[in-house]
Amino acid sequence: MDSIGWFPRAKFGPGSTVLFEKPTISAWSIREKQSQHNHQQEEWDQDLESGSSTAEATFHVQQDDGPTAYMRVYMQVPHPSTEFEPREVGRRQVPPPGTCHYDTCPPRD
Repeated sequence: MDSIGWFPRAKFGPGSTVLFEKPTISAWSIREKQSQHNHQQEEWDQDLESGSSTAEATFHVQQDDGPTAYMRVYMQVPHPSTEFEPREVGRRQVPPPGTCHYDTCPPRD
């Protein structure tokens, strides 16, 4: 379902600004979306190892007259066919605390 745009141009389009508060306050301007990948799973395909349905996008960003970088944004998205259901349906799709999606988990010690 790569055709679904989970990253709206109004918020993630060229010229949009992303603000960070930590570790220090900084503002980055989005120059271009490099890629987007959607990973939507059917309800019956869920298990604790794979987590929820997600979308991730990589953006080329720049600080005002400063360095350029790449920023990757991950978000939870609804399972297929539930995109327009009430919020309670989406809440039930969230994996339990301590679980995360396939390659977004921090390394374990």
